[in-house]
Amino acid sequence: MDRNLVRPPSNFRNTLFIALLLVATPAAAQQPGSISGTVTDASKARLPGVMVTLTSPALQTPEVTKVTDEGGAYQFAELPVGTYRLVFELAGFGQLVREGIQISTGFAARIDVTLSVAQLQETVTVSGQSPLVDVINTRGGATLSKDLLQNLPVTNNYQDVLNLMPGIVYATPSPAGKIATGAASTNYQTYGVDRATTSKVPGFGGSTVTMMMEGIETRTGDYPNFATVEEVVARTYGNTAEITRPGPAVQLVVKSGGNDFHGRYREYFMNDRFQGTNIDANLRAQGLQDPDSLKHFQDFTGDLGGRIIRNKLWFYGALLQEDNLRHPTGFIKSPGPDGIYGTADDVRGDSLITLLDKTLKLSYQVTDKHKLILFAARERKLEHELNISRFTPQESTNDSEYPHYFNKGEWQGVFSGRLVSTVMVADSGTNVHQNDRTHPWSGPSTLDLATQWVTGESFSETNADDRYSKRTQVNGSLTYFPGHVLLGTHELKIGGNVFLSTSRLNQWSRPAGDYQLVFDNGLPTQFKTLNSPFSTFSRRYSEGVYLTDTWHITNRLVANVGVRVDHFHLWVDPANKPAGQFSAAASYPRAEAGKWWAVGPRFGMSYDLTGSGRTAVKGSFGGYSDDFTEFFLQRFGPLAQIRTTYRWHDLNGNRRYEPGEVNLDPNGTDFLSVSGGNIAPSSFRIPYSYEATAALEHQIGSSMAVRALYVYTTTKNELEIINPLRPYSAYNIPIVRQDPGPDGVLGTGNDGGLVTLYDYDPAYRGNQFVSNHYANRDSAHNDHHHSLEIGLTKRATGWLSGETMFLATKHHRWLTGYPQSPNDLYFPLDETWEVSYRAAGYATAPHRFNASAVFSILSGVPGQRTYLFRSLPQTGTLTVPMEPFGTRRGPVRSNLDLRVGKAFVFERGPRFDVSLDLFNALNANAAWATTYQSGPTFGYGTTIASPRVARFGVAFSF
Repeated sequence: MDRNLVRPPSNFRNTLFIALLLVATPAAAQQPGSISGTVTDASKARLPGVMVTLTSPALQTPEVTKVTDEGGAYQFAELPVGTYRLVFELAGFGQLVREGIQISTGFAARIDVTLSVAQLQETVTVSGQSPLVDVINTRGGATLSKDLLQNLPVTNNYQDVLNLMPGIVYATPSPAGKIATGAASTNYQTYGVDRATTSKVPGFGGSTVTMMMEGIETRTGDYPNFATVEEVVARTYGNTAEITRPGPAVQLVVKSGGNDFHGRYREYFMNDRFQGTNIDANLRAQGLQDPDSLKHFQDFTGDLGGRIIRNKLWFYGALLQEDNLRHPTGFIKSPGPDGIYGTADDVRGDSLITLLDKTLKLSYQVTDKHKLILFAARERKLEHELNISRFTPQESTNDSEYPHYFNKGEWQGVFSGRLVSTVMVADSGTNVHQNDRTHPWSGPSTLDLATQWVTGESFSETNADDRYSKRTQVNGSLTYFPGHVLLGTHELKIGGNVFLSTSRLNQWSRPAGDYQLVFDNGLPTQFKTLNSPFSTFSRRYSEGVYLTDTWHITNRLVANVGVRVDHFHLWVDPANKPAGQFSAAASYPRAEAGKWWAVGPRFGMSYDLTGSGRTAVKGSFGGYSDDFTEFFLQRFGPLAQIRTTYRWHDLNGNRRYEPGEVNLDPNGTDFLSVSGGNIAPSSFRIPYSYEATAALEHQIGSSMAVRALYVYTTTKNELEIINPLRPYSAYNIPIVRQDPGPDGVLGTGNDGGLVTLYDYDPAYRGNQFVSNHYANRDSAHNDHHHSLEIGLTKRATGWLSGETMFLATKHHRWLTGYPQSPNDLYFPLDETWEVSYRAAGYATAPHRFNASAVFSILSGVPGQRTYLFRSLPQTGTLTVPMEPFGTRRGPVRSNLDLRVGKAFVFERGPRFDVSLDLFNALNANAAWATTYQSGPTFGYGTTIASPRVARFGVAFSF
């Protein structure tokens, strides 16, 4: 790793990137669809000179015309989402029309046709024969159209939408009416990989999802209006060299205006009058009296698109307003008359979230070959009671104001039938304000290790701070179709991107004090301090180039090959820190996090098994480098949030901290541990993932397709935080303790056996032996996952459409991938299976009635019992697993959402829809998360699905 001070990119790199970006489809933008094929006569001889005319409302311009080459081949590239019509004409042959060809983002449709000699002036029209199997591309996933999003009982958030995608399994339920967590903060796994769990370093990898809206890549949580979306495309495996990171690449394609005016205005409404309860005797025994439920919810969106100048200039605009007042599972406002949390007289609390979203898009056809697109979106989320949990009451939460903006300008150019180019310049960002000023102040933060209850002022790292981030993005590529050269035909694309991210974090001092009082079943035990206040300004610069080739080796065999090279550079600007309650004033120089290069090869093969375009055998292999987010740098270097833990001696027993009760010398006898202020050594490498896939896809009839898929993923160089100043050999003091069993109390019937713990030598005591370093796991601790998926898709023809899929994943995941003491060797591996099934369908009935459903069932969440051992001489407290991971498993989780609706269509086209949705129709209450720490709350469910509730909807469109 090059750790020299940052220098401007070399002249060679500057020249290369400027050339790419000025001639160049965005690397991270939506990959357009295409239609290609071969025209032959009845004897299978190829026909050159055939005029092929393509029309569609999606084109905005009236038509596009091509002429077949000497091999009878034609191709329409860079096609937007839509339904297309092809007309084939050649003198002496009858005219042939293919209509109803559906193209989604990135879908390559192969339409081979045969022209017959004309006996009379005749036209043959073929409808309903749109291909379902992409016999060219090897990347895969799913596409959700706007019609599907409007007709299924889903909510306006990422979680419900991605839950419909193959390979993606969420770790939390989607409460009805909840304005869900933003895109970059979602918690799910893709074919077994959940980087938010496996990555032990905050901000590095995260959920490892490449999330894009109109080609703008987002890195912080955003809350788009899904009513503006033409379609959602998730490429969950086999991503080509346009994508840097492992995991899914999700693209939101926003609607565009056309020559006709179209609009839709929709309102959803829910309240607690139409809601049940799913709290049973088992949950009541755990102290839960009320479910995660809503009080009031409304969601209004309206949009309008059309022409400003026919065939020249179009517009699209939309507005969203959402309000949600709900009661999260077990959330408490106040302890009630007895003043004690966790008792029967607790006063339940509610959480309020509001969201406002505005969208504008302009499209300008400058000439027949050049087009400009401008896009802007503004989001503003207000969330009260942030950081809610079952054991965190209102006084320990904070409020958040989360504005988010997106801007882009894009140019698309067609220089000839063989050369296409696009350049996009965009920026996006946030300016988040968080505070706890609206909550009643009840003193400093407290935590009880036994009961897990948190009280007092919020001790969260996101409390009382401001976060600003800005991300500038320039993408470009050049696509060239050279024709028949080098053993087949090729589609060559060279592209590049540049990202410059800046991030500022202001961490303020807490009014009640920059510390937390830690109790153990009510007894004072530890004292935690923060180094507030401070302010950091960090920067991330990256640049990448890629080359891809879609190589048609024969008419039935296609290779998708490519390679990507990325360069990353991160640093933190110099800063001055004022003095705080537990930290001195200081000045810090610029801190280099490092520079990294990464190379990602990609290779895929697709073979049309029968030559009919209906059955394809596919395989792919790719290498993907991990990436950084702004939160990585916010925890890097000396000017980052640092938490220090000491022993606390409450000398006068008043349960309050007073000077003299803690020896604050970081090398003194009360010092226990410190976290934060991480350092990146020269040996630090970027985590890297490999993915291999094999698939068989087959079209059944004209509207159904089945897919069998195998996915293997493995990650090397996974990143963890270690303390090299206190080596493994320092933990040389064995201490034998008895396992008290699940209840955490010795002497009862469920006590376990003896456990040997290891404390470190007193010679290594104190802050002088603490230095938190980033370190890579060795090859013996690589994670890998095997997944098998079977899916069936029914395209919307006739009265029914839908999809269903089954997924089974075998994990080999290290819970502790870098052992730092013998304590880390207790049951460190997850080798469990996880299984899921889901189905979604939409049906129409006479008199314009309709019905739809979304059903899912998932295996129970695996876990293991742990125990928090106390009073170790040096370590203080130590949490140790008591059994293999997967010994405990939660109940099977299921969910069924239903909708019935009725459409009223007026004479000239306007339409009025009414709908009734029933979320969690089965009123399921299985726990999605359970605490398995031995003690009074062992086995308690902490996350429960919201109960059955009805949602009413009305919509008017034209």
